[in-house]
Order: sequence, then structure tokens, then C-alpha cells
Amino acid sequence: MKHDRTIRGFFPSCGSAPKSLFLFPFLLFLLPGCEPPAVDRTCNPQDAWSCRQTGFFCGATPFGGRCVPWSCGDGFQDAPEECDGVDAVSCASYIGGTGSFSCDASCRWDFSGCSRCGNRVLNGLEDCDGDRFADGFSCEALGYSGGQVECLPTCRVSTLHCLP
Repeated sequence: MKHDRTIRGFFPSCGSAPKSLFLFPFLLFLLPGCEPPAVDRTCNPQDAWSCRQTGFFCGATPFGGRCVPWSCGDGFQDAPEECDGVDAVSCASYIGGTGSFSCDASCRWDFSGCSRCGNRVLNGLEDCDGDRFADGFSCEALGYSGGQVECLPTCRVSTLHCLP
């Protein structure tokens, strides 16, 4: 069995590993003198299941095909990360709207830079949406003597109807 060959040999101080190891990975840490099964273990990046089952991943370059612990910010997207080191991505291409989203410091997507113009809710970087305006958007607040600001279809404020 391929699974038995994969497991055998990296528990030198433990004797043979249980045959149903994949069902009980937590037992490995309870056996006296045993190390986690994937620590510093050689792996094949195309078949990295033996690393992943214990919370590690098979790192190719620069790790040289060794099982290594996942780490947010290492440039590799590992479970349970949603992202890792991704540059800003256009909101329009994924969730609609304008702006961009990116990967935050905890390797989760941060959509705060996105806005969904037209839903009558101020989102992200919108100045206005429908008849709703962000604080500070009135003709008087913008230095005009009066008039009415207008919300454009792009959720930006127009001062076209403000009086000088």
C-alpha cells in the first residue's frame, strides 16, 4: 500500500505508525517520543498530501521539496489562507463595483477598497450613492454659497448645480 510506505520510516523512535493514520492524525502527537509526521520530511510538490494532512505544505523552491509549516506572508497560498502576498486586484473583475481589493496581513481578502455604486449604500471609496452623501459633501461645505450637490452614476459628487 502506497500510504503505508509513505508513513513508514519517518517515525524511527515510534516503531510502526498506525495503519489508519489519516483518520487519527492527532494521535501522532500523543505517542511518546514521536515527532509530527511531516516536519522536515522530503516530499513531492506534485503529490503533497502527506504534508498537508498535518498542517504543513510541500515547499518546492526555495525549500527543496521539504515539508514545511505554512506561514502567512511567505508568498505561498496554503490552507487555511485565502491569499498570500497578492498585489491589489480589480473589484470589477471579481465582485463587481469599482476600486481594488488586496490580501491583508492575516492572509484574508480585504474588500474595504471596493465600492458597489448604485446600491444606495455608501461602500468603500464612494463619495455618494443615490441620494446618500458622505459627510462633508454639500455645496456650502465645499466652499459654494448654496445650491445642491448631485451624485453622479460613478458615485462621485458633482458641484455643477452649486452657486458661486
